[in-house]
Amino acid sequence: MPSARDPAHIAQAGMTLVETMIALTIGLMLLVTLSEVFVANGSFRRDLDYSGRLVENASYAMERISDDLHTAGYYAEFDLANAGLTMPAAKPDPCTADLAALGAALPLPIQGYDGGLGLPASCTSGSHAAIQNPKAGSDILVIRRVDTCVAGPTAAAGCSAAIAGLPYFQASHCTWALPHEPTELAGPGSGWFKLDTDTSKLGMHNIDCNQNPGAAVADYHRFIVHIYFVSNDDIAGDGIPTLKLARLDVGGFTDANVIALAEGIENLQLEYGLDTGAALDGNADQFSANPDTYAGCAGAASPCSAANWASTVAVKVHLLGRNTEATAVGYTNQKSYTLGLNADGSFNTVAAFNDQYRRHVYQASVRIYNSSGRNQ
Repeated sequence: MPSARDPAHIAQAGMTLVETMIALTIGLMLLVTLSEVFVANGSFRRDLDYSGRLVENASYAMERISDDLHTAGYYAEFDLANAGLTMPAAKPDPCTADLAALGAALPLPIQGYDGGLGLPASCTSGSHAAIQNPKAGSDILVIRRVDTCVAGPTAAAGCSAAIAGLPYFQASHCTWALPHEPTELAGPGSGWFKLDTDTSKLGMHNIDCNQNPGAAVADYHRFIVHIYFVSNDDIAGDGIPTLKLARLDVGGFTDANVIALAEGIENLQLEYGLDTGAALDGNADQFSANPDTYAGCAGAASPCSAANWASTVAVKVHLLGRNTEATAVGYTNQKSYTLGLNADGSFNTVAAFNDQYRRHVYQASVRIYNSSGRNQ
């Protein structure tokens, strides 16, 4: 009689074809679900990365503009308020490298171009112009000052020595007491300072200029003109809007002297605080997006326009930042954005782009310490 453990009597066990198909189907469904979660998580992480870069770029752009505005009109020891300089008859050319023209523009440490309009050909003409491919409708800001570092006659610790071909500014430190040095403080205007690319011509003296023998030569600083603008590209053709800085350098203003500051800055809008009160106190009485036409000025060629720019003591900065890469399919930006006020007092609203780029508005109010301090 066969044993109960006889192999011939052991039942065969296993999965049927139907069970196998069900298991494969469930596994495939789990795999698809996990893949979708993985893809969604990757898209979410990319969006976070894009947004993080936008915040970093916009914060840097705002910090760079604000810091420059804080020092606008810094001319070291030069007494701009009492030097007797003549107010320019019109808004100066921001892209000139002419030394006399640079000196004549000292009373206007800040000037701008509403919507980028009115920028002279010196900035835009030619294949090596400083301002190339600017964003239509975005404002342009010009800042004049000197470097806080002493370049000579002996460079201060941590400061660069004078570089041939760059303009340097030197103010006389002489006292008003007579008899003062015949060539210093003898009259109003340019007798109080020198501006030259040849440092051997910077011969103003320190406060002890009345002594005999003569006093030591006064310090001089690099003269700075910065122009902030938004370009349609970072590198030509890449389509990434970028905040750029054109600067007065060796050879003047050229595309070689333009640096990209922050990618993803799509629009720059500015409102200028004007100290227009009967008694100047250094505070902004009115804000205008275009001082060229404020209070009846005929435009940039009007002396009224130049006087308005000279009275600018604060600036409201509005930046529209955009991700440098489009968001994954499924997102459409249907938001509109308000960037302060227009010159007529209406809201400066940017319509919805209806694209796949996320955007954010950044704003700051910046006091122009040197200009407001001189008015107090």
